[in-house]
Amino acid sequence: MFGRDFLGCGVWYWLTQMYFLVLFACIEGMLLTVMAYDGFVAICLPLHYPVIMNPHLGVFLVLVSFFLSLLDSQLHSWIVLQFTFFKNVEISNFFCDPSQLLNLACSDSVINSIFIYFDSTMFGFLPISGIFLSYYKIVPSILRISSSDGKYKAFSTCGCHLAV
Repeated sequence: MFGRDFLGCGVWYWLTQMYFLVLFACIEGMLLTVMAYDGFVAICLPLHYPVIMNPHLGVFLVLVSFFLSLLDSQLHSWIVLQFTFFKNVEISNFFCDPSQLLNLACSDSVINSIFIYFDSTMFGFLPISGIFLSYYKIVPSILRISSSDGKYKAFSTCGCHLAV
């Protein structure tokens, strides 16, 4: 197993690693939700697509995803920085996630653990529920298409998103 010496690698090493882990995980979920919304509008409201999904809205949704992910990552880093840790602690994983770092804290971390788990649940649950809701609306719309070529086109449009 890969070991990371807490003091040998330095505080900024594991904090940077945790920061980018949370940032990229959060932004992936948010962008997949934006893609699901785009697919919903394209398949369920095809005539309104150019009006609803204009370039300004697309840029806005991507920027909101990015800034919410930055905020979430900042919150995780700020919470972890509030703790005092043992010296010479070894983390026996390749990467440092917030829950693992909370287990190593000397100070009481119950409230912060609850906040981190709640925050992670919300940033995981909301994107997944948005994706499920959009596909809940997309699948009946596709099944109402009479031609098999139309169904194939619509399902192939959604297939790449579902594969991710």
